[in-house]
Amino acid sequence: MVEILRQPEIMKKAQAELAQVVGKGKPIEEVDVSRLPYLKFIVKETLRMHPPSPFLVPRRVDQDVELCDYIIPKGSRVLVNAWDFELIPFGAGRRICPGLPLALRIVPVMLGSMLNSFNWKLESGIEPKD
Repeated sequence: MVEILRQPEIMKKAQAELAQVVGKGKPIEEVDVSRLPYLKFIVKETLRMHPPSPFLVPRRVDQDVELCDYIIPKGSRVLVNAWDFELIPFGAGRRICPGLPLALRIVPVMLGSMLNSFNWKLESGIEPKD
């Protein structure tokens, strides 16, 4: 919501999409999300910009590895920076968060419902850039 409030033109586009697809002020159902691509883009971009955890689960190196002219010795603990990738806010591979499918289904419904049900604005005296 903060990112949307900082960029009112994005909020207007999202609300216009919601009004066209669902109807202004109507509750959003999970099945509606597939017809709301702009809303899904907002959620994905927000999770990319603000991952729940900036580092993934620490990993341990099984053997000596050469990476970009550096040697990472066997047994080293490696932290993967989630900001270096496109969209992995819930991890990847075997250690991916089991709540990922639920989050990706519920977050757009919640955000869409809040945008479709209320007129959001910043308090007087606060500029979007602030």
